[in-house]
Amino acid sequence: MFLAGPPNIERMKEGRQVQGLIKALGYHDAWFVRKAAAEALGSLQDPGAIEPLMLALQDEDKDVRHAAAAALDLLHWRPRKDEASAYYWISKKVWEPISEIGQPAVDPLLEMLMDRNWSDCKAAVEQLGKIGDSRTIQPMIALLRNSGWKYIGNEVTEAFTRIGEPAVEPLLAALGDVESDVRLAAVRALGEIRDPRTTEPLSRALQDPDGDVRQTAADALGKVGAPAVELLIAALRDRVVPCNVAQALGRIGDARAVEPLISAFHDEDWSVRSAASDALANLGKPAVPLLLAALRDTEKKVLQSAAETLDKLGWHPGNDETGAYYWIAKKYWDKCAALGPQAVAPLLAMGKEKDPEVRKAIVLVFGKINDPRVIESLVLSLGDEDDAVRDAAAETLGKIGQGKAVRPLIIALRDENWSVRKAAAESLGHIGDESAFEPLIESLGDYNYRVREAAAEALGKTGNPFAVEPLIEALESEGEDLRKAAAEALGRIGDSRAVEPLIRALEWDYYELFEATLARRKVSDPDAERALIGELSEKYIFIREAAARALGQIGDTRAVEPLIAALKYVSQNVRVASVEALGIIGDARAVIPLIETLKDHSADVHDASVEALIKLGEAAVEPLIDELKDERPEVRLAAIDVLGKIGDSRAVEPLILALKDENIPVREVAALALGKIGTAAIEPLVNTLSFENKDVRRAAVGILVKLDWQPDQDAASAYYWIVKHEWGQCVAIGIPAIEPLITALKDQEALSHDEWHERQNVVAALGQIGAPAVSPLIAALKSENEDLCKAAVEALGKIGEPAVEPLIVSLGDEYFGVSMACAEALGKIGDPRAVEPLIGALKNGVWYMIRKAAAEALGKIGDPRAVDPLIGMLRDEYFKVREAAAGALIKIGAPAVEPLITALQYREWRMRKAATEVLGKIGDPRAVEPLISALSDEDKDVRKSVAWGLVSLSHAAQLEDEIKQRILSVLS
Repeated sequence: MFLAGPPNIERMKEGRQVQGLIKALGYHDAWFVRKAAAEALGSLQDPGAIEPLMLALQDEDKDVRHAAAAALDLLHWRPRKDEASAYYWISKKVWEPISEIGQPAVDPLLEMLMDRNWSDCKAAVEQLGKIGDSRTIQPMIALLRNSGWKYIGNEVTEAFTRIGEPAVEPLLAALGDVESDVRLAAVRALGEIRDPRTTEPLSRALQDPDGDVRQTAADALGKVGAPAVELLIAALRDRVVPCNVAQALGRIGDARAVEPLISAFHDEDWSVRSAASDALANLGKPAVPLLLAALRDTEKKVLQSAAETLDKLGWHPGNDETGAYYWIAKKYWDKCAALGPQAVAPLLAMGKEKDPEVRKAIVLVFGKINDPRVIESLVLSLGDEDDAVRDAAAETLGKIGQGKAVRPLIIALRDENWSVRKAAAESLGHIGDESAFEPLIESLGDYNYRVREAAAEALGKTGNPFAVEPLIEALESEGEDLRKAAAEALGRIGDSRAVEPLIRALEWDYYELFEATLARRKVSDPDAERALIGELSEKYIFIREAAARALGQIGDTRAVEPLIAALKYVSQNVRVASVEALGIIGDARAVIPLIETLKDHSADVHDASVEALIKLGEAAVEPLIDELKDERPEVRLAAIDVLGKIGDSRAVEPLILALKDENIPVREVAALALGKIGTAAIEPLVNTLSFENKDVRRAAVGILVKLDWQPDQDAASAYYWIVKHEWGQCVAIGIPAIEPLITALKDQEALSHDEWHERQNVVAALGQIGAPAVSPLIAALKSENEDLCKAAVEALGKIGEPAVEPLIVSLGDEYFGVSMACAEALGKIGDPRAVEPLIGALKNGVWYMIRKAAAEALGKIGDPRAVDPLIGMLRDEYFKVREAAAGALIKIGAPAVEPLITALQYREWRMRKAATEVLGKIGDPRAVEPLISALSDEDKDVRKSVAWGLVSLSHAAQLEDEIKQRILSVLS
């Protein structure tokens, strides 16, 4: 067979030597020959090559196997569920169909386990797992043993798990394998299989020398479930992989695990406690009772873990002792304090806590609860080894204020820690027991300035007059902090013996001290000197401030002049304190100086001055009123503000005048001040409503609204409603509202920006009031204010019939404006009684405007009696009068036609022309023939007017063609 060397595949392919190519598939000396033979057989597509190619799928060389599979594809071969098909899919690396082949695929896949291509090896393991044949277990164990977990561990474990129950015995045996990777895979797979037989072996695996195996064994037991609980509990107590064991117990969820898991809270390892907490949270409600009991444990880590677990379970504390234990565990001290007496016993139980921060917090909570049961514990805490705890205990005893705390606090005045001594002094001051008096006086000499201050303050709180002399001595000591505290204490006691020493402290020239200090420290550099003086000034300023406040508290008038002098001190704090003291003393001598401090550049001094002047009250009113004349608006503002707050009725009139101030903020503050004064300001404010100044009116109305003033049925109330533009209310008032309404028509400022609309509202209101408004309205016609006259005419027109006779009378008024307005109003009313008087007005030879107004009014009335007089007015010398007369005749209409036809015969051409124009605009057919005759008028202007008249009448009468031609000739 091929003795002469390798076969020539190409020649055999060209000669279609199928048998030769089949033989070449078995040529063992060269894999590439076998590969080429397979490819050639595929291209020839001879069915006889299928069987040999199927055998070639098992070739030792992967390229040959792949070529054989490709050739079979070309021969349209279809794989079946047999071993050859398994080889076919393996050669193509198509893995999914292999597991469907089942048992015949096992051997081909096991062969793949020998391949060092890890991708193919993993795929083969996966398919073996899906097939589930127990014969594969040992080969896979061997593979894992030789290859290691890194390469194939997860895949092998998953395959064991898929095999399931048949794999249990081999896997149990594998638990004793020398390779930890094998044991790990076995433990993990057994956990997933969950066979009860595995419980004991897995529990032994908890003692495996390999940590991963131990942890995985715990997880596996958790998956096994209830049969593993006791074994896991034992492992937890022995601290065998406790985190994993706790997690396993939590996964199982058996109530037997609750107590052991809570015991795990004692573990020093936080991760163990955390795992136990998570496990108990998984167990749910059955764990709650024992968790609540664990809140009372003395170990901090236990109760904190219990509280954390209860949070995970969604448990909420109540207002009881259990709730207190919970909040203690959470270190939510405010929540504990909120529980009050319910928290006392739990907090006392925690008193021996090792953590000083917790002990201090408990002491502070006791101070908020204020329960006598805690006194003994607090007294014991005064001896605590921790400074902060003793400090807190001393402070808290002062808040609770029990007499039995006095003796221990007096002892605490000698504590080695200054903070404790200070707290003890403060607490003794709060309690106020006389037995502490002497020890507190001794503490005025403490080496620590804070303790000295606290002792002075405490003596002040006692109010004991025997403390005055020691405090006066302290006031004159060298320690600036003690002097300040002494001054404050003397002010609190209020004994008059302290007045003179406090005045000296207020007036003392500290610069002597500054010079002595500079000399003592040998300071010569100017910058260093300024820095030192600044530091000393800041300290001693506080003494002056404290002295000023103390003098105010004592209230002795001997302090007034020194305090007034202190108003000029550089320090703002001293000025504020002096102002406040003067306000408290209430001496009238301080009024003018305090008014001056209203102008202080410091807002704090200004505000304090306001309050002081308010306290001085009546004595400050007149001087403050004088300040309203100051040219500076800020001064006026301040004075107004104080006057408003004092609320004296003497300020009302000046404040009303301030409503006119040129400065807007001053006006606004004046309005606010009047509102604060209250009812005393109402009557003066009502009197300002008569439209003297719009700003005053508006401000007055605003204040009256705030004062809840109720308008009456009088003129002042009408002014009020006019400012508010409530016209219906004016109508309801009636006659008293007439003059205010007419005044409003004169005053543009009384109305809104929409002046025309508001004026119409006023006119409508007067019209609704009716007859009583006629005489005032006619009187208003004499105003030189044209807008007022027009509005009055409109109002009279709205009033109607009641206004006719007064209007007729006033038609002959000597002032032509009144006559004109009356004529216009009579025209609007349209009453026939006005016809004859208006005809008479047509004869007014002085004022053509009166004639014009009368003619227009007669046209509006439309009475035939006016026709002849109006025709007569067509010859008036003034065009506007003639125009008004023509317009009136047109409005009268038909009754004017015959007289106008007669007028066509008048000698005056202007009369004839006017008559033709009016007749044309009236449009009555009766005028056609007379107008045709008038086409022959001697005057060309008349003829043109006639022609246009006939054109206008052409719609009312048929004109012959000849007439039309004549019209055209006239117009051309």
